[in-house]
Amino acid sequence: MLLDRYILRSYLVVFLLTAGVSVLLVSLYTLLDFLLGFKQREVSVALEYFFLLLPVGFYYLSFGIVSVSLFVFMRRVTEKKIDLTAQ
Repeated sequence: MLLDRYILRSYLVVFLLTAGVSVLLVSLYTLLDFLLGFKQREVSVALEYFFLLLPVGFYYLSFGIVSVSLFVFMRRVTEKKIDLTAQ
């Protein structure tokens, strides 16, 4: 039970960091796309564009986010020998 919570907490930390990096990348892409592609430079249009594109970006990046976080987490598990401890 204690090991399960430790493993879950460790995975959630890796997952949240990976999701945070992806949010940063999607927001930078949105900002650059807005600045280079739109003729209107109003803040309200930029915010609307950002908030409409963010869920679509997560939908397409969700598989990658989970995959990368699992790879990093499993690497940490094997480096710390937690898998041998669980056996």
